[in-house]
Order: sequence, then structure tokens, then C-alpha cells
Amino acid sequence: MVLDIADRSRPAMISRWANSPPYNGFTHTALPLFGRGLLVVSDESVQDHGADWPKLIWLLDARDERRLVSIATLPAPPLDAFKGKGGRFGAHNLHENPPVPAPGAPRI
Repeated sequence: MVLDIADRSRPAMISRWANSPPYNGFTHTALPLFGRGLLVVSDESVQDHGADWPKLIWLLDARDERRLVSIATLPAPPLDAFKGKGGRFGAHNLHENPPVPAPGAPRI
């Protein structure tokens, strides 16, 4: 969901992107890449042994924040390689970059 928080006491929804259905959803993190007009969105696994697989990382075109468009998903490791190892399996958290350039850091 993209919110206008110019007036923080009254946030206003600009747009909402949903991948569920057809996928089983449960979004964890949305990471904007401001300089590229992109949004990286990760799903969170909430069931053990891959029961709610796939949990994906999505790449959205966010150049027009009123009309978010899914343009790619990142490849996931094979389910059979991890589902038997116990616990949850799949995308979860992303390294969240600050929205301002840091000294010596590449621009995203």
C-alpha cells in the first residue's frame, strides 16, 4: 500500500497492490528503490515445512505510484531442498536502505 502522509494525522491511500489471490500472500517488507522507480516486495512464510510455499520476492514498477505493476519475481530455491529442514521457508526480510545516500555508498 502506498500512503500519502503529508498530514500524518490523516494518512490517505494512493494505491494498493495485491498478489493474493492467486498467490497466498502475507507481505512482509516493501522496499522502495527511489532512484529507479522500483519497489521490492517480500512475502513472509507463516507455516512450517513449506506448507504455504511459494513465498516470493516481487519487483514492482512504481514510477507511477498510483498504478503499481508487477514486472518480475526473483527466483526461489527449490522447495524440496529446504522443506524438510524444519521451520519456515521462503522470502522474509530485506536489507532496508536509508532513503538518502550514505558516504561511499552506491546509489540505488
